[in-house]
Amino acid sequence: MSESATLTTRVTVSVVVPCYNQEATISRCLTSLINQTYPAEDFEIFLADNGSIDRSVEIARGFDRVRLIQELQRGGFAARNTALRQTSGSILVFTDGDCEADANWLHCVVNAFEDAQVVMILGANRFADESFFLRTRADYENEKFQYICDQNNPQYYYVYTNNLAVRRSAFDTCGPFETIMRGADVIFSSRVIAKYGCDAVRFVPEMQVRHWEIDRSYKWFSKLWIYARSYGVYSPDSGTRPLSFRQRLSVQSAMMSQPDSTPTRAIWLFCSDLIGTAAYLLGRLSRNFY
Repeated sequence: MSESATLTTRVTVSVVVPCYNQEATISRCLTSLINQTYPAEDFEIFLADNGSIDRSVEIARGFDRVRLIQELQRGGFAARNTALRQTSGSILVFTDGDCEADANWLHCVVNAFEDAQVVMILGANRFADESFFLRTRADYENEKFQYICDQNNPQYYYVYTNNLAVRRSAFDTCGPFETIMRGADVIFSSRVIAKYGCDAVRFVPEMQVRHWEIDRSYKWFSKLWIYARSYGVYSPDSGTRPLSFRQRLSVQSAMMSQPDSTPTRAIWLFCSDLIGTAAYLLGRLSRNFY
């Protein structure tokens, strides 16, 4: 089905991007947003700078279509909240300054919301390149969220604001984001699910961004360590918990049933999951929570 065939009404979209010292990637991010195939008159772009001291703001000012917002309270969620107060779109879409969106990203967002039951969607993350290790890990993470949606259990749901979209009506009901350093997106998603149910949240694999920060396998494992450190802050408010080892094996099994599966891929999946589990446990053992 063509994009034009699925877009039956005009839908306005607001894209919000927080930024802190991301001069290396912010131009790539904003260029990808300006070059979306979605009609330019139907979406706006807000860059919420969080006190950058590099050239990020200078670079952003070179993009006429980007509205620059300043928020000095530390934290990406504080920056997002400030930008959101200026937005006018009926759909709110989030990515980060170190991400590059596919050209059809906003079309995928709007098409997914044609289902009136859907109030929040999560897209797929690709990493800096499609090397064997990074491609396999990205495939696993995307398969994992599809598995979570299939379980229909609110305890397992989480979202990430580098590739997230939500109806404004749902955000007005369940927001704003808590102004903590990490995990406010998970708290927000738990509120959405409590209000609208698991069926209101969808994973849309065609809605892709490339996360340029993750350019080596160890960068992903270090992210798991960081996420685990913040888990103690947001988990009491979100009620979420990670998948068990057996459930993660189920995700791996689903991946291995795909046509491109190989024994080498299976071994890497299993070993990388063990390393990731170790990194996560070490983070949980750390008492230096945010």
